[in-house]
Amino acid sequence: MQKIIVIVLLSAIVGCFQACFKKENIEQDVREQYLTDIDSLRSSIAVLEENTRIGVDEQTLQQNLRAARLRYKKIEYLVEYFSPYTADFINGAPLDEIEVYDNKVISPEGFQVIEAYLFPVYDKSRKTELIAHVHSLLMTMNRLTEQAQTTPITSQHLFDAMRLEVYRIIAMGISGFDTPESQNSVLEAAASIKGMQQTLVRYKNNATWGDKAIKYLQNNADFNSFDRMVFITQFANHLSEELLQLQLNEGITPFKALRAVNTSAKNLFVPEAFDANFFTADFEAHSSAEKVALGKLLFFDPVLSGNGNRACVSCHQPEKAFSDGLEKSIAFEGKTSIERNAPTLLNAGFQKAQFYDSRVANLEDQAAAVINNKAELHGSFEKTVLKLSESNEYQQRFASAFPQKKQPISDETIKNALASYIRSLKSFNSRFDQYVRGDKSKMSKQEIEGFNIFMGKGKCGTCHFAPLFNGTVPPNYEKSESEVIGVPATIKQTSIDNDLGKYGLFAYEQYKFSFKTPTIRNVELTAPYMHNGVFKTLEEVVDFYDKGGAAGIGADLPYLTLPFDKLNLSAQEKRNLVAFMKTLTDVPSSSVVSVKLPQLANSKLNNRKALY
Repeated sequence: MQKIIVIVLLSAIVGCFQACFKKENIEQDVREQYLTDIDSLRSSIAVLEENTRIGVDEQTLQQNLRAARLRYKKIEYLVEYFSPYTADFINGAPLDEIEVYDNKVISPEGFQVIEAYLFPVYDKSRKTELIAHVHSLLMTMNRLTEQAQTTPITSQHLFDAMRLEVYRIIAMGISGFDTPESQNSVLEAAASIKGMQQTLVRYKNNATWGDKAIKYLQNNADFNSFDRMVFITQFANHLSEELLQLQLNEGITPFKALRAVNTSAKNLFVPEAFDANFFTADFEAHSSAEKVALGKLLFFDPVLSGNGNRACVSCHQPEKAFSDGLEKSIAFEGKTSIERNAPTLLNAGFQKAQFYDSRVANLEDQAAAVINNKAELHGSFEKTVLKLSESNEYQQRFASAFPQKKQPISDETIKNALASYIRSLKSFNSRFDQYVRGDKSKMSKQEIEGFNIFMGKGKCGTCHFAPLFNGTVPPNYEKSESEVIGVPATIKQTSIDNDLGKYGLFAYEQYKFSFKTPTIRNVELTAPYMHNGVFKTLEEVVDFYDKGGAAGIGADLPYLTLPFDKLNLSAQEKRNLVAFMKTLTDVPSSSVVSVKLPQLANSKLNNRKALY
C-alpha cells in the first residue's frame, strides 16, 4: 500500500514538473518568436525609409506602410501589454500628448503620424519630415528589442494579453481607429489574430482557434462594407470565450486584479463585464449595497442644497435618463442657466474623468464640486453634516454603510455614498446588448446597418468606443478622451461656441474647445445635445458630423481631432445611423424611483422635496 502511495505521489510530482517545464519552454519560445517578429518589423520599416529616400512612387510607399503595419499588428498584443509606453511611440494617436503637471507637450510619433503623410495622397514637399518620422520609428525598434529581451513573460501574462487584444480589435481595430486614412483595419485584425495563433499553437498542437475569424476577415476586407456585427457576434465574442476556456483547461488561473473588464468575463458584452469599482480612487471608495441605498436617499434629498429646494435629481431626472431635457440646466437662483448641459448619469461611473472639461477624476470629487458650486446646489458640507447627524435614520444608515468609520457622517462619506449610487446606475440591457448576446429578434436590418455605419464609414466608433460607447479608451480603460470638434454657438452654425472647454483649466492651445467624449447610450432620451445643447435632434447631430464638424461650417481649428473632413453619408445611411443609436436605449430598474426621505430634527423639513 505504501509503495502505491509513493508511486502516485511521484507520478504527481513528475507530472507537475513536466507541466511547469512545458510552460517555461513555451514562454521562452514565445520570447524568441517575439524577437524574430520585431526584427521582421524593423526590416519592413527600413524598406519604407529607404524607398522614401530614393523617391519611389506613392503607391509603393503606401504598400510599404501597409506591410509594416501588418507586421506590427502580428505582435501588437505583446507590445501593448509588455511595453505600453513604447507602443505609444509606435502606433499612438497622431495628437500631441500633454503632461499637464510636468508642463510638457510630447509630439506624436509612429505609424499613425506616418499614415497622414502618405494617405490619401503623398505630398512630396514633406519628404524630409516623413523620412525623419520613419527613421524615428526605426530607432524605436531598438528600444522594443531591449524590452522584449528582459521583460518577464509568463503564461498568465500571455493569455491576459491575448484576451485584451481581442477586446482591442472589437472596440478599436475594426472601427479604423488607428488607420483612418488607409482603411486597412480589417486585414490588420486578421494579422493580430494570426499573431496570437503563433502563441496558442504552442499550448495546443494544431489549434484551430481563430481560423474562421481570419478567413471571414480576409474574405470581407473592404472597410465600408465589412459587417462588424457579424464579426462580433459570430467570431470575436467566441474568440474571447474560447481563450478563457483554453486558459482554464491549461490550468492557468486568470489574474484576480481589479480591472475595468472583469478577468473572468466571457466576453466584452456580458452583463457584468465591467466593474465600476475600477474607476474609484481607492479600495475604501468601493461600493456596497448599503452605500448605494444611502446614496440614493442623498441624491433625492434637498438637504444638501443651500435653500432646501434643490437636489442632484433637480438636474438629473430618472425619467429623462438622469438628464434634464434643457439646453443648459437652471441655476441655483432659478432665473439663469449654468454654464453647460446636464449629461446623463447612466454609466457615468465608467469614466476616468468627470465634467465636460474633465476637471476631476472621480465621482466623489464631482459630487463635492456640485454641492459647493454656488450656481448649482450652493450647499455647505458643514451644515449638511449637522442636519444629517440629527436624524436617527441617517445615523443608522451611515453607520451601516461605513462601519469602520469612527465618525460615519462626514463630507467624505456623503461624497462616497452619492458616488456609489451613481456607480450603480448601469445601463447594459438595451436591445443592442440583447442582440449581441444572442437574441436576434432585438434589432432590425436597418438598425444593424446603422451599427455598421457607426463602427465603419461614419467613424463614430473611433471616439465612442463600443460597448461603453463613451470616450474611455479600451481595452485597459485608464483614460477618458476629450475631443475638439467645433460645436457651433447656434443651430445656424455660423460660428463656434465661445466655451473654451478644457482650455479654461489648462491653457494649452491643444485644449481650446476640447470637451470630454460622452456616452451615447440612452442618447434617444437625453436631448438636447452637445455641451451647450445646440442640437435638438439626433438628425441634426449626424448632419453636423457628416459635414466635417467645425471644418464643415468654415471654422479653422488647428487642433481639430475629428479623423475626417466629410463623411459623405447618404440620406438612408443617416437614417440607419440614427435608428441604431436608438437601440442603445435602456431604462434600468433604477429609473423607477420611489423614495421616502428620512426624518430630520427640524420637523418643518420632513415634507421636503427637491424641485425640478
